[in-house]
Amino acid sequence: MKKDVMIVTGAGQISMAIARRVGFGKKIVLGDKNMKNCETIARIMNDAGYDVKEVTLEVKAVAPKISGTLKKGKAGQAYNATLKAKGTTPITWSINGELPSGITFRDGVFSGTSAKYFKGSITVIASNDGGYDSKTFTLELKAEAPKITSKTLASGTQGRSYSASLTATGTPDITWSWRNYPSGLTLSEDSGIISGIPTVYGTFKIKVTAKNDVKSVNKTIKLVIAESSGNASVSYESEDTGDEEEYYGSVSDLPEGMIIAAELPEVSVDVSGQYDFAVTLSESAPVSAKLFWVANSEKPSDDDAIADFFDSDGQDINAVPANHEVIVSAWLNKNITYKPIIAVKE
Repeated sequence: MKKDVMIVTGAGQISMAIARRVGFGKKIVLGDKNMKNCETIARIMNDAGYDVKEVTLEVKAVAPKISGTLKKGKAGQAYNATLKAKGTTPITWSINGELPSGITFRDGVFSGTSAKYFKGSITVIASNDGGYDSKTFTLELKAEAPKITSKTLASGTQGRSYSASLTATGTPDITWSWRNYPSGLTLSEDSGIISGIPTVYGTFKIKVTAKNDVKSVNKTIKLVIAESSGNASVSYESEDTGDEEEYYGSVSDLPEGMIIAAELPEVSVDVSGQYDFAVTLSESAPVSAKLFWVANSEKPSDDDAIADFFDSDGQDINAVPANHEVIVSAWLNKNITYKPIIAVKE
């Protein structure tokens, strides 16, 4: 006599209750990976009048199968891409390959923001108890080519300190280079800052290049360096050197009858010429005050002294008031370090 067959997986109290309710008069096949449990439940049900056959049941996991693609992204913008895997859970994800900075991978999802251009191969692996699947993808974060936004550069003067900056848009890192630039100036490869002291003058058509991982772009920018006029604007404030007795022993280093009243910071120039300097004394000085330019630590003489102080209008003054700016002028030779000293009569 034919019977309907009922298959029950898992030998336990719940499966036995279900089989009792709907399995009477049917052939019940009870399967479990633990044969001892299976035999125990089968014996109880057979003793109760059911027709039960116990079998060993093996349920195999289905190995994962990866699906999906990695879309292209843009450096500096949020990125998100999700891969999927069919198969028996739980599925564990992993990758082989280096991700760009700012991008992470977890449970099949790539996400994050990377500031820089990237293109590389990433192998994705999905695994479970049934096996694994691997697939290699190309992850690409496109970058923006540089665009030099600087249109002009500030003018400079021969022999004077100069500073300016080149600017560009585009994906970092942008590096800089140039040609046809004035001698004495340098360009920072990383920051685009131009600095230095130009030793020549003229109008220069500078060829600048900005480069990143995508492209190199060029631009010609004009830089005008004016001829040196021999004037400089350097401000000093006097430094108190102590009382007269402390420097009385140095009188032999100055013209007879004079002692040091103040010492000023050293100065040097890259272009020989007549230079004007602004000097402010912290205390008033009498008309006898003289400013000496001591070159290379030589002892000064009256020939080294500048004529009487004069104000910003070029008028001689009889005394230098405290905290009052006066102008002094001196011829300085290039590549020599001078030490200005203000001296007064004893």
